[in-house]
Amino acid sequence: MQIPYVVRDAATGGLLHGVFSSSEAVEFEGVLKNPDGLELTPYLYWAPQEQMWLLAHNNCTPAQLVYEAMDPETARAWLVEHEHPDAVRKHFG
Repeated sequence: MQIPYVVRDAATGGLLHGVFSSSEAVEFEGVLKNPDGLELTPYLYWAPQEQMWLLAHNNCTPAQLVYEAMDPETARAWLVEHEHPDAVRKHFG
């Protein structure tokens, strides 16, 4: 299945759109900062076919997820913050 994502264009600051394959993506579950709140559990995906890190987060309504591409340094920091040391070692050495 192809999932749409957005990425910010470094030159213009505008949003660009693309798709990634969910069949090969590796999913990492985040840790909720406020488990009693309305926030959704955050998820980070590694899409090997596209060589991209993508963060899923809600966009105004819990039913609508937005997948946003992020740079490797931000993805590494996210994995550390959300307690995925094995993934950090595997993907970043």
